[in-house]
Amino acid sequence: MRMGDGMFETLRKYLAEERLIATATVVAAPASASIAVGAKVIVHPDGRTEGDFAAAALLAVVAGDAVRAQRREESVRRTYDASLADGEAGAEIDVFIEVYAPSPHLILFGGDHIAIPLTHYAKELGFRVTIVDARSRFANRERFPEADEIIVAWPDKAYAQLLIDPSTYIAILSHDPKLDEPATRGALGTTARYIGAIGAHKTHTERRARLAREGFTAAQINRIHGPVGLDLGGKTPPEIALSIIAEIVATRYDRTLVLATEAPALHSEAEATLQAIEEIVEVAGD
Repeated sequence: MRMGDGMFETLRKYLAEERLIATATVVAAPASASIAVGAKVIVHPDGRTEGDFAAAALLAVVAGDAVRAQRREESVRRTYDASLADGEAGAEIDVFIEVYAPSPHLILFGGDHIAIPLTHYAKELGFRVTIVDARSRFANRERFPEADEIIVAWPDKAYAQLLIDPSTYIAILSHDPKLDEPATRGALGTTARYIGAIGAHKTHTERRARLAREGFTAAQINRIHGPVGLDLGGKTPPEIALSIIAEIVATRYDRTLVLATEAPALHSEAEATLQAIEEIVEVAGD
């Protein structure tokens, strides 16, 4: 079955914009089923579909599998009972789910010292990297020659320019509440795969309480990895950056490791340093 013009245009647009998308194609089906070989739909990361399988029950199951395949960035072949498409129970329908995954996109809010090695690590691992900071002295080519994009803007204006989907990872790193707080609120309104926010445990506890007072649900707040990074015990900016990219990679591949949120302290010897930095920034902002 030929892909319709509308579906083809959607696929072309997503590929041109380097956005995550999947197609699902019937590759085998019994004659008793209401769906034929070659039937095809597009499945968006949020489960929306384009096209028609002429079998709602089958489409619902395939769409769910396609969303999960997109999270794993992995094309798969799945087998379903033909009864989902009015066919004979026990007969099988095979569907190939092809995932078109762009390079993962890392957005760093705050061009501070940790962002410099984190950008380098991310580029080595094949990520596209965008730096966002309203302070031009922190967001410039001299500091970030490897970044794919640098946006000098406050978070609300930056989010209006960014395409964010489940292949996007967000790390909030500035230590400055004027940048970090709107960046965190904005991130919670996206479908980003990962949201990490730097800060000591005390800072993260206060952040969670503040977001709850503002009306964010526990499920939304729990999306935040905070304190950010795996507890590798690092102290220097490159070591902390390593812990952050490690957590991002673990999230990308659905690996469960010992997270900083479960450890007694974030890079325990760095905890006091982080708290001191936040206090200095707070005083400077007064």
